[in-house]
Amino acid sequence: MIEYVEKALKVRRSELVPASLLFAYLFLAIGSYVMAISVGDAMFLSAYPHYLPQVIIGTAVVVGSFVSIYIRLSNRVPLEWLMVGALTFFALSFATFWWLTHYQIKLVYAFIYMWVYLTGVMAPTIGWTIANFVLTTREARRVFGFIGAGAVLGAPCAAFFTAGMIHGRHVHPETMLLGVTVGVGLCAVLVKLIFRQARERMVELRRSTSAAKDMPKNFGQIWVFIRRSRYLLLITALIAIGCATTTLVGYQFKIIANNHYVTLLGKDAAKAALATFFARFNGYMGLAAFLIQILLTGRLLRSLGIRITIFVLPVAFLGGSMAVLLAPVLLSAIFLKSCHNLLRFSVDKSTAELLYLPVAPPEIKSQIK
Repeated sequence: MIEYVEKALKVRRSELVPASLLFAYLFLAIGSYVMAISVGDAMFLSAYPHYLPQVIIGTAVVVGSFVSIYIRLSNRVPLEWLMVGALTFFALSFATFWWLTHYQIKLVYAFIYMWVYLTGVMAPTIGWTIANFVLTTREARRVFGFIGAGAVLGAPCAAFFTAGMIHGRHVHPETMLLGVTVGVGLCAVLVKLIFRQARERMVELRRSTSAAKDMPKNFGQIWVFIRRSRYLLLITALIAIGCATTTLVGYQFKIIANNHYVTLLGKDAAKAALATFFARFNGYMGLAAFLIQILLTGRLLRSLGIRITIFVLPVAFLGGSMAVLLAPVLLSAIFLKSCHNLLRFSVDKSTAELLYLPVAPPEIKSQIK
């Protein structure tokens, strides 16, 4: 049975356990994020429909501040405890937000929105960072497609579950925050299991980290380190442009969808309908992206290489943006956002993660990412 699985997944026996744990981690991490973003966007738009640009700016400030603190702690706290602690913190935060929503405090929805995207940044990054440490470059090329499939499959499973729960009026959108709490909490447990399974490799990592004398210790020192490398500067520019474009695409999609449902159903009924729409959209897109990840990502990387594959998403964005420019309606917004969702966590994500493999010394990959 194991031999059949190894052959089907093209994963060697020594790689099967860490690859499976990383698959499960990304399944839960992305699934929790999709669940949170589906209800978080709907709740915020129902409370503050005209303040989306302000909360996007606030989200950037929150993410930047948290990353700066995370980098400082990475030089003082063992990597295992830092990652487990961060994920536990996120899980407890969402449980607290769920409790606060009972008091009808509208400001809570703004914090939920920012925390959703902070978790969406940190949780997958933690998983891919562990993958870079646990797997060698040769192993990563074989199993990154399989590991990335966990992230892509987690999205539709969580999205359809969320849509079914809310559409059937079984639960309110706010109650789904408890599901996010459980998912992120299980991610923390999986991190512990991954570190335990790869204990010997992690011991070598800690020794090399403690032996390094010139390790960057804060955000400023990390930036100086990046500036010295043209390769890292190009990765930074690529990520910055991609994030800016993704933000604009997401803004257009949310505003157009919110206006559509408010006009169609009225403000009171729009929140649940919008949450259901976001969840179903994420579900169908995630399912299609999973097929792309399984059937195309590995083949594209092997046949075309990183240099060509990394252009797939920008070209798709160009076509979708033209559609919204010509006809800013829900259908064109769906087309544009579909280009993002189909490729971002499949072809584009696996390709981008391969860019980090040559980064040396390996012990500072976490801070750089």
